[in-house]
Amino acid sequence: MQDPFAKGRLLARRVVQAQVLAGLLIAVPASLFAQSPMLAVAVLWGAASVAIAQSVFA
Repeated sequence: MQDPFAKGRLLARRVVQAQVLAGLLIAVPASLFAQSPMLAVAVLWGAASVAIAQSVFA
């Protein structure tokens, strides 16, 4: 028998991983080119909060 929720869990895990990766891909250039390092921290904080909310929702 197949677990009907397995595909949903896998999809949710992939979405959260994609959100974390996107946050990192934006935070690294923001830390390099911005005048304030707090911008990169804010980007990471926002990406983490969205990823955590998505994982809780899933």
